[in-house]
Amino acid sequence: MGPGFESQPDHKASPARRGFYFVMDKSRPVIQLKVSRLDRLLELLAAGLLLFTWLYCLYRYSSLPQVIPIHFDLEGKPDNYGSKLSLFLFPGIITLVYVLLTVLNRHPHVYNYMQRITAENAAEYYTSATRLIRVIKFVITFFTMLLAIYITGSASKGHSYLPWWLMPAFVLAMILPVIFHVIRRSK
Repeated sequence: MGPGFESQPDHKASPARRGFYFVMDKSRPVIQLKVSRLDRLLELLAAGLLLFTWLYCLYRYSSLPQVIPIHFDLEGKPDNYGSKLSLFLFPGIITLVYVLLTVLNRHPHVYNYMQRITAENAAEYYTSATRLIRVIKFVITFFTMLLAIYITGSASKGHSYLPWWLMPAFVLAMILPVIFHVIRRSK
């Protein structure tokens, strides 16, 4: 087992803490990270896309029909409809995710890492992990903006569809940065 894992039950621990579990290393350094230009750009782009999505939904709301598509099958055809107020679920949920990821990004010492974090390597690992979170925030806000644009556009034209490439592109955009990060960190 690697550091932070325990395979033998601790009979002194509470029942919920016995057995195989992850224990956060409380000795990890808590440091202030330098934020690079790329990190600032990612934060600015994600915040801008989130704001744009809210403004776009507010702008398009009055021109939408009372019922809009809110869910699509794998072919991009709608398979569930809802009130036009449902449009605000997309930016609302993404705002919550954005805020949670922003708060999480302020505490990289609580993340799970594949290596033991020391005072010597903390800045490198924390910087890399927080950048990954920033990329994920950007990807989520970008695809939410696209989703809002396609839903409002197709609902107002009377024929609902999503392009076939949207969901596979979203999945790839979420997975590739994580894979790249894991490969880079495992070297």
